[in-house]
Amino acid sequence: MAGVGVAFYFVIALRSKLREAGYWSQMTEPYLRHYLDLVALGTIADIVPLIDTNRVLVTFGLRALEESDRPGIIALKAISGIDTGEITTAQVAFRLAPRLNAGGRMGNATLGVDLLLSKDHEEARKIANSLDQYNRKRQSIEEGIYNDAKKIIMRDGYLNHKSLILSSSEWHPGVTGIVASRLAEEFVRPTILISFDGDKGKGSARSVAGFHIYEALLECADQLVGFGGHKYAAGLKIQRDMVNQFRVSFENVIRRKLGVDEFIKPIAIDAEIDLEDITPNFLHYLSLFEPCGQANQKPLFATREKLSIIDIKILRQNTLKFILKKDEKKYDVIGFGMAELGPKLSNTTKIAFHPTVNKWQGVKRIQLELKDVVFDIDEG
Repeated sequence: MAGVGVAFYFVIALRSKLREAGYWSQMTEPYLRHYLDLVALGTIADIVPLIDTNRVLVTFGLRALEESDRPGIIALKAISGIDTGEITTAQVAFRLAPRLNAGGRMGNATLGVDLLLSKDHEEARKIANSLDQYNRKRQSIEEGIYNDAKKIIMRDGYLNHKSLILSSSEWHPGVTGIVASRLAEEFVRPTILISFDGDKGKGSARSVAGFHIYEALLECADQLVGFGGHKYAAGLKIQRDMVNQFRVSFENVIRRKLGVDEFIKPIAIDAEIDLEDITPNFLHYLSLFEPCGQANQKPLFATREKLSIIDIKILRQNTLKFILKKDEKKYDVIGFGMAELGPKLSNTTKIAFHPTVNKWQGVKRIQLELKDVVFDIDEG
């Protein structure tokens, strides 16, 4: 459970104890459901498993986010391009949370707090605009670190390792976690990026399926100044002169646990589907699986047959976009962080994807979110 969930249940228990003590006899008890919008925001942003209690909190919290009258939430939704109406976990994770966190990542953590506490709509709008600017700056810095890290990986032979531990004095510590996540997913290896200020390093660690990164750090604790986290992500502090020893020790932990095996990016297809069956009505019933997220992924589908690909485009932030054509019908496909696949796509292919609804400027369109591509062996 995320810290915000623990805090919420603590307040529930405190309210009950105060009720038993007669504290509320002369005043109105706080209506705690009013705070579920903040609980959902924090739970999703903290990337905890959306199962059990977390799932309940997020389910009701998303409804609270949709109806929230907080000036800060209203302004944050507006600057994030989220219209009034239904809000999904994806919108929180990829639109609201990055902007809310951007101030802290860029060294001004009070902005996010100020936004959520604001009682004035104009003040909230200005703060949201500032956070949006910080987020744009964060994206630019992130792309620079990502490109630097990839050059190091290719130059220094890291693809022969089962882990990626990279460091630099030039990397912004507030952005390394995001880049570590991207690299861990792309290269299917536990990844740690360390940013140095003098001899003191701060690291962000991200894991892959089937590997408990916090337990691995426990086995290397004597080389770290400190660390904390969970199965999927962790943070650490380390002295510069310990990095090489830590890199070897962490790699040995992984090799001992894995043996000769390699990390494999799991692609669990839930069903094959004909594209003409992806209708608004189908997507409505699919939405009943929400809220989806960590440990409760959205249903993943695959096309039954090869389909024609046209109009391949590479967009900002390593995003791939193309159109899948079947007979005379066309389907928009978008692959975040998958631009490298563009040149490899053949005229026809099968894909794995999440069916989604793309909402932009009041217009809704069915869009397929690309997760994987099937390449024929004889096509290389």
